[in-house]
Amino acid sequence: MRAATLVGSLLAATLAVTATATSTPYNNLQWIQSEIDFIAQLQARLMGSPEHNILIDHIESELKQIGLPVYEDTIEFSYSDPPVIQPVLEVDGQNIQLSGWIPYSGTNSSSATGKLVNVVTPNITATPNWAAAKDAIALANLTNVALDFNTEFGAWSLSAPWPAQPGIPSFSATEFTNLVAAAVAGVRGVVYIWDNITAGLADNQYVPFQQANLAIPGVYVQSDSVISHLLDAADSGTDAFIDLPGKRVPNTRSRTLYTIVNGTDLTLRNETAIINTHTDGVNAVVQNGHIALLDYARGLKANPPRRTIILVFVAGHMHYGELVAAPGRATDLWLRAHPELWNGTQHAVFGSCVEDMGAVQFVEDLAKGTYTPTGGVEPELLFAATAPLAALTQRLWSGAEPNITRIVNPNNVTGKLAQPGEGLPLLNAGIPEVSLVTTPAYLTKIYDRGFDERTLVNTMALVRQVASFERLWSAVDEMSAEDLRQ
Repeated sequence: MRAATLVGSLLAATLAVTATATSTPYNNLQWIQSEIDFIAQLQARLMGSPEHNILIDHIESELKQIGLPVYEDTIEFSYSDPPVIQPVLEVDGQNIQLSGWIPYSGTNSSSATGKLVNVVTPNITATPNWAAAKDAIALANLTNVALDFNTEFGAWSLSAPWPAQPGIPSFSATEFTNLVAAAVAGVRGVVYIWDNITAGLADNQYVPFQQANLAIPGVYVQSDSVISHLLDAADSGTDAFIDLPGKRVPNTRSRTLYTIVNGTDLTLRNETAIINTHTDGVNAVVQNGHIALLDYARGLKANPPRRTIILVFVAGHMHYGELVAAPGRATDLWLRAHPELWNGTQHAVFGSCVEDMGAVQFVEDLAKGTYTPTGGVEPELLFAATAPLAALTQRLWSGAEPNITRIVNPNNVTGKLAQPGEGLPLLNAGIPEVSLVTTPAYLTKIYDRGFDERTLVNTMALVRQVASFERLWSAVDEMSAEDLRQ
């Protein structure tokens, strides 16, 4: 586990990188690499953390250097500071190796003591018998489940089938939210057995990231030997103890930034295009979308668009559960605060969300217990909300995999797999949009200090994605609102 606060040496290093990044010319490989280096040095940027604030300040500085106005919305919320020391699970006084802890668990009490009671279910759809663990520590289970993108995502076009997808923790771990049901039943804490996942992937997953106020402490284990030991201990009714030495920080503030580049065509003065990303994340892949927006901002300043462009740098994606009701996400806060910019005097005719660029592909070998890079890049999830935008994207896109473009129809994806990322609020607002996310299984993984997060990013794949978006956005600026919607 890593500390949530920056030590002096980290502050000095990040400030040095900031100085380098802001003095390097835009729209070239050197500047893009400096931005990757910058966020890799910051590592996890949980909403409201010092690292997150450094990135927001950096983006604000960059926009001002370009010569664009910077506006902001302040968001107040309760920050869950991650444990600054390793969380503890003791069984019969013996310390047990943990793989991770559940964000925002233990919000009522960060520690719990009681008998260890087995409520493991035979399959992932069965509900644990939480009542059996009243006034005790429950031992429950979770299975990581692979997804078949070929059946889950309806496509406008596929230049190649989707490859096999590993289990994605951020999807399967939504079941951790049953901590709420456990608390209602009087359970004091929960230890989860996480199956079908390697240690290299399971360790320090920040999932489920969108939740808040999970009243009782929850931790999880992955090792076969640890699981066997815990099952035996539960059979014997052994005492257990959980401690999550983190803290809640109420009335924490964060900022969403946005800038407006006015259009030059007076006949389009009432039309806007919204291009957004989010700024909080847990590693150098999530989130790095600000790189594309800043690069585009430089070009817009030199060559203003025909219609007004609004660039939005949203805070709160990794914590939208406390901020908006489902199915809302962090961008919904901005849309609700500024209807005049997209649904009033000015109306949005196009939107685009950029997230998780240049992701290096990793693969699990469950038999060997390894999680290693393949040498390739992670397949993109590229969404286009209308047929004309799908056709335009197919023609102009040359992204992470230059010869493979898969375009998903977000209107055909609902439920748990509804369009991931901050493009969904644009879609739900009826704004024609083209948005990018990628979903490597490590997307929600916090890496230990000292790990080089630059190894997670394929710089040239990211460069191709930035260039593809800029071609697309420039082409959209030449199209009529009617042609974008048909």
